[in-house]
Amino acid sequence: MTDRLYLARLLRCSVLFIALAGAVRAKTAVFRDGQVLLPVFVAAESVPEERAAAEELVRVLGLMSGLEWSVRTENDEAAGGIFIGRTRAAAARGAPL
Repeated sequence: MTDRLYLARLLRCSVLFIALAGAVRAKTAVFRDGQVLLPVFVAAESVPEERAAAEELVRVLGLMSGLEWSVRTENDEAAGGIFIGRTRAAAARGAPL
């Protein structure tokens, strides 16, 4: 898969996630009471397109919430959050990338 195609697919998934989150009103809160509950992670070996998709996601989440969001690098202590790209968490869940 080309880098451009991969980035387009990743961005579509991110936009779909945000759209569904608003429409479905899932019980999983992303932020609440001025606190970020689900930080955004990328793999330590992430490609620039994955990092760019994560940066766009935190920009949109910041606009939606009024909070400061940052992209974190996945590590062994990353128990919960939004994982963008080819992360260990995605591989462990069998996510197709």
